[in-house]
Amino acid sequence: MLLKNHTIRPKIVSVRYFIGVSELPDPRRQSKLFAEYTNHKINQKPSRQSQAVPMRLENIDAINAKLDTDSLIGLRDAVIFNTAIDTIFRASNLLAIDLVHIDFNKQRIFAPRSKTDKSGKGQYGYISKTTIELIDKWLTYGIVDGPLLRKLSQNKRCKISLCNTLTVFRAKKLDVRFTS
Repeated sequence: MLLKNHTIRPKIVSVRYFIGVSELPDPRRQSKLFAEYTNHKINQKPSRQSQAVPMRLENIDAINAKLDTDSLIGLRDAVIFNTAIDTIFRASNLLAIDLVHIDFNKQRIFAPRSKTDKSGKGQYGYISKTTIELIDKWLTYGIVDGPLLRKLSQNKRCKISLCNTLTVFRAKKLDVRFTS
């Protein structure tokens, strides 16, 4: 396993701290050759973290075109994917959404809790007309109240219970499967 520059430097700082606390000689200060060697090796590693490829509207349209919204699992994945793209919510935020949190007229969804929301007020996210259409189609499968995202039974029916985080992660990774 190759470690990158941004992973190695904090580890070196921690090791040097514990060497100092234990009052042992610091090899980087004792040996100029050792210090130059480690600096050279670290600087050979890429220092910048790799950035994800930006999601473009064409990519989202291509993914939506490839999704099978006639099947229940494909429709649920499409609802998860489009809601996640529109609102930029984390998986935990998406799972916290109940039907009462959706305002179809104002095209927005309310997430009652958020990892970054320290005050506990929740946050709103915009949803597109495409996402609203997908949610409307999803609601025709007997969903009247409770959580938006639900588990599916073996015979492909919506359960009352909430789907799990892994289902959301799998659906959010559709961009990787369909664009590569």
